Amino acid sequence: NRLVKTKRLATDWARACTKAKFKRVIMKADADTSSEEDLKQELEEVRLAFERNYDAIFSAFLYFCMSGGDVGEDAYSMGLNQWTAFLVDCEIPDNSSKSCRASDLDTAFIVTNFEEDKGSDTNKENDDRKLMGFEFLEIVVRVAVAKYIMSKQVDDVSEAVELLCTDRILPHLCPEALITPNDFRESKLYFEEIAQIFEDHDPFLRAVYTFYAYLNGQRVMQMEGWITMCEHCCLLGPKTGVSKREAKLIYAWSQMQVADEIKKRNKMITLTFVDFIEAIARLSELVCPPTASRLEEFFHATNPATSATPTWEYFATVTEVESVRTRRVSSEFTSVKTRALREKIEGVLEMMTTQLVWNYKVDVPFVFDPEKPITGTGGVSSRGSSNPLMDALEACTGEKEVYEVHRRFHLAGLEKSVTMKINALGRAIKV
Repeated sequence: NRLVKTKRLATDWARACTKAKFKRVIMKADADTSSEEDLKQELEEVRLAFERNYDAIFSAFLYFCMSGGDVGEDAYSMGLNQWTAFLVDCEIPDNSSKSCRASDLDTAFIVTNFEEDKGSDTNKENDDRKLMGFEFLEIVVRVAVAKYIMSKQVDDVSEAVELLCTDRILPHLCPEALITPNDFRESKLYFEEIAQIFEDHDPFLRAVYTFYAYLNGQRVMQMEGWITMCEHCCLLGPKTGVSKREAKLIYAWSQMQVADEIKKRNKMITLTFVDFIEAIARLSELVCPPTASRLEEFFHATNPATSATPTWEYFATVTEVESVRTRRVSSEFTSVKTRALREKIEGVLEMMTTQLVWNYKVDVPFVFDPEKPITGTGGVSSRGSSNPLMDALEACTGEKEVYEVHRRFHLAGLEKSVTMKINALGRAIKV
């Protein structure tokens, strides 16, 4: 991971340094730069300043990109609103300054987005209204010059960049914006008991992954498929406390990094099956299903141990106000965790299987296009073959118990018609 980050910084910085106007800014601002050789040395010093602070720079860029409203590939670039939020959070604008006012920094955003080579591969991937990773490095340099060199606090560009990182960015960003994805992997995910629970549910998880990857007509999952799955499983919203922004962050943090955001674009924006497993684990930490004692307290006289789906029943029944009031503090991204991750994953997998049985056997929101089959391991077969998600659901859940849960909580007074509908769909699925 460290090697990939080093390569990513080198690639992004090299790409930023292809812009002649950007290099002229550095040559003009730096007191000791008067020749091409001086410029080459100063560019390397700036790169080293970024290298010392790259974890924070990269994490902040990803965090603010995901804070926007876009879902999918566009979510990996930073729009003006997210740029402004970054500046405000880091307390960078200075309206008493002649060069670092909010309006000056908006101008820097526009100037940085200007593409000198309109026919390049970079320009084809680059939205002129948003910042890519290499442009974020450029604009950080421009801001450092505006804030510290134009005000004559320092006269060296690399020193100004270092000062911006250590004086403004690092101290002022919220903890979520500084999360390093590997910390979760090393402290929570890479353990035998976690591997075992995912291995136990492997057929179901592969079927779900393939099903939602297919929404975009691909074999690998995109962000749209991930968000749709979370919505279909009722894992987003006030009851679980998980927002779409947080689901996007989980998606991005679960991906392995790439060394080139242009040449490895598709890999950068998609989720492999292994990444998907990690995302489920991260989501489980945030959902933080109720403990056994909380379930007992909530159901009172009803003993949840008699149900196959107590966690799902809890979220199906609890009011939004009650759920918010009793949510555990330890469920936040950066809070200290007090329960084993395995327990939380089991609760979330129960919610997924139970809700998907309901969605796809009782009220199917969409169906596969049989004219566009996907074949291979975990794929969707041609017309007339069974749906792998249905097979997985039937194999992983006690159908009679799940149906009874749904009848009790959703279908009061309609038991007969619903039972007939379930049976009819069940027969159709097995044909």
